[in-house]
Amino acid sequence: ISDDHDIEFVLSTSIIRRVITDKHSVGPWITSMLQHPKRCVSLRAIEYLQVASNLCHQDLKKKRPRGTSPSSNALIDEVSSLRDFIPSLLSLDVNDIEDVSTTYVVKKVLDNMISKPFVATVVLCDALFLGLMIVGFRYAVNGMITGKNIE
Repeated sequence: ISDDHDIEFVLSTSIIRRVITDKHSVGPWITSMLQHPKRCVSLRAIEYLQVASNLCHQDLKKKRPRGTSPSSNALIDEVSSLRDFIPSLLSLDVNDIEDVSTTYVVKKVLDNMISKPFVATVVLCDALFLGLMIVGFRYAVNGMITGKNIE
């Protein structure tokens, strides 16, 4: 559908809205479309993620102001369980990566990935090691300035 008016009409029907936000509409086709060499194919997958994100965000505003609706959670869980979803996003152009990474669904997928215990532990250890490196560097530079031997 190329006409914006027709797209708005189709998306305004409740059955299409339910199909788009249903977890069964997500599958490996998204990653294969995102990785497709033709840009027009990957743009269709980006448009799907944008439409699904807008519908999930509208459901969030209408139904449950303090939490996501169950269908939105199921859709987000399904997208995050897709194999090679993040690497397929990295195969896009820079502008397309910006467009898709600002969608609600992709934001939630990335939030879920970052908040896993293993990732949080790695980030904490990185911060600790960075702090130790800064303290060690300052100590070494201070010793060089004052003329003390570093051993």
